[in-house]
Amino acid sequence: MEYKIVEVTEEKKMIHAGCERDATLFGAFPNDCTVVFYLSFPRDIVATEVTMTVRGDPVAGNVKTKRIFGEFFRLRLDRNVFSFKLDAARVAEELSGDGTGLLFYHYEITTEYGTLIFGGEEREPVRFSFADGAGRQLLIYDKALETPDHAKGGIIYQIFPDRFRRSGRVSTEGRKIDPDWDGGTPQYGEYPGAPVRNDVFFGGDLYGVIEKLSYIKFLGATAIYLNPVFTSPSNHRYDTADYMTVDPLLGGDVALVNLLKAAKEQGIDVILDGVFAHTGADSIYFNKYHNYPPHGACDSPDSTYYDWYTFEKFPDKYACWWAVDILPRVNTDAPSFRDFIFGPFLEKWMNMGVAGWRIDVADEVVRIERRRHREGAA
Repeated sequence: MEYKIVEVTEEKKMIHAGCERDATLFGAFPNDCTVVFYLSFPRDIVATEVTMTVRGDPVAGNVKTKRIFGEFFRLRLDRNVFSFKLDAARVAEELSGDGTGLLFYHYEITTEYGTLIFGGEEREPVRFSFADGAGRQLLIYDKALETPDHAKGGIIYQIFPDRFRRSGRVSTEGRKIDPDWDGGTPQYGEYPGAPVRNDVFFGGDLYGVIEKLSYIKFLGATAIYLNPVFTSPSNHRYDTADYMTVDPLLGGDVALVNLLKAAKEQGIDVILDGVFAHTGADSIYFNKYHNYPPHGACDSPDSTYYDWYTFEKFPDKYACWWAVDILPRVNTDAPSFRDFIFGPFLEKWMNMGVAGWRIDVADEVVRIERRRHREGAA
């Protein structure tokens, strides 16, 4: 007999400061609360044991696991409900070492016919195992973390610049442009897993955002979060080529200055995307394709930017983000990188009027630094 896990559901409640509230949609929990998980499944799945496995984050060097046995909670209609109680701080302390951090978890329902697993991305359940780090995420943060007052209760409107609005005021010379704004087809790989260059643009720009500020204000937005705006060879711009310039196809630095001014007049903050876990291979910092002056890490070990990256075999084999070779991973704890980001980079854009930053894969940046520090201490 083989069960299909299609009717297993999960609910969560947070017990905090003497109050209990529904937390099913919460993405993170403070480290001074208790989280109660409820797992329900059809009564005809006769369970001999129901457990939850919580594991640390292997990217941060946390390989510990904690197994929690579920307690039968109640029978609801034709479903069994089991509960699991987690002290957030205690579990995070056991698995990450400092009472906070990113954890992963899944459930196992043991029956006489096999073990059913629920909680990852897989939907066909019987007898599969999780790779390190797989499963649902459980983020525990420091209770002392404070949200800026001006951001509380606000609404953030996200914009992917290339596809928001094309003003017609920006030159597209030197870029591949799809002229069919409404019906154009984005690039795709020739086969699953094939590389995609993402070098065809639709030509949205920051002047186009300015033209729609009244509309964004009407929607009730108090801030705009822009996906990356810095110079890049791709339409998504997560492969940064130059942190110090706004992409000319978006209108350059001048367009951002105008957007910041116009948004301020509407009472709207502008948040930029800070992509620091990696740069582009085609950048002034890495310069794999030699499209920039010969000062990149791939040009010479004497490069100013060489210690930003990790080379296994210079210059062709290097650490990259999730095995994507156009995204060489940055050593974010390298002194020269930190001096650059906390120096000229932030000074320029914050002085221009940027209200804040969304940090791309922030959890990975923190996890990798923690792991390096642990390895260094060892």
